[in-house]
Amino acid sequence: MITRETAKRCVGAGWHGLIDEFYNEFPNVLMVQVKEKYGRLCLYHDACTDGSTDKEIDIAKRSMEMCEVCGKPTESREIRGWVWTLCEFHYQ
Repeated sequence: MITRETAKRCVGAGWHGLIDEFYNEFPNVLMVQVKEKYGRLCLYHDACTDGSTDKEIDIAKRSMEMCEVCGKPTESREIRGWVWTLCEFHYQ
């Protein structure tokens, strides 16, 4: 099981609010893995409770429009073959 604080250490601070949002809505779901993959936040949990999978998908989509460092609106960028979601400031 991954605690909320451990989940936040797996990704940039810009996505911490999305992690809080999931944990607040589904406090009893056991998180198994949290990571960045292809420029989006991926949450893996042990159960498909009412709405948790839909929320997981929603958060993944929204993370692709938020800088993973600061949370500002942005888009995914390819940098040397890797996909990052960074605002203009953190891209430079």
